[in-house]
Amino acid sequence: MGNCHWCNRWNCRNEEKLLNVANEIERNYHVETRIVTADFTKTDVYQSIQEAVNQLSSIACLVNNVGMAPPKFDYYATTDYMSINFIKNIVFCNTLPIAIMTHIVLPKMLKQPTTDMAIINIGSYSGYRAFPFLSLYSATKAFVNQLSRSISNENYDHRIHIQTVCPMFVSTKMISYCKLSLLIPDPNIYVQHALNMLGVEKETFGYIGHAIQAYINSFIPNIFLKYYMLLMRWWIIKHKLY
Repeated sequence: MGNCHWCNRWNCRNEEKLLNVANEIERNYHVETRIVTADFTKTDVYQSIQEAVNQLSSIACLVNNVGMAPPKFDYYATTDYMSINFIKNIVFCNTLPIAIMTHIVLPKMLKQPTTDMAIINIGSYSGYRAFPFLSLYSATKAFVNQLSRSISNENYDHRIHIQTVCPMFVSTKMISYCKLSLLIPDPNIYVQHALNMLGVEKETFGYIGHAIQAYINSFIPNIFLKYYMLLMRWWIIKHKLY
């Protein structure tokens, strides 16, 4: 479904890419695939998704990874990309899918006799702290983090693992200015590490480098984070990484 795959190489932003990925999955893993195309900045896409889900005999895993990010670090009030339409799109895309998709899928999972089912919700470390220059994005990720951990704590069924994954920077096309390093992993490496935590932790940073950063950051006052983000924004602009 659209942009619901966790691994960045399987993020599909048009129907042609989605079909190619479906064919790749069938070819490599010898399974049947079904696709539903959806623009998650719209609110009229969920009926067709629910109809497709209802046709499935069972569901083992839902990965809520739909999302969009701002094109650059910038001031909320004065940046050139901010508009009413952009605000609507990022709020709709980053918050509605996790709420609605979980509402569609979780009741079906609860009726299944199978074990070791999972709902994996991809949040962000930016949802933990005040993040200047990513204000709107971090606010939507705070919603994801809070909804995911709250549903998890409702303890529906021990057979269903509901996990919140809160990455820091990962080197993806969405944030191309983040280059590979010890603290900024390749998406495939990140996914491998994060999946090792499924069933182990309800809430995880997914990668040891991110967990270490988060631990250190927990002792840093917000004022220092503000200046760190200012420095990062200046560095990105200086090196023309946008």
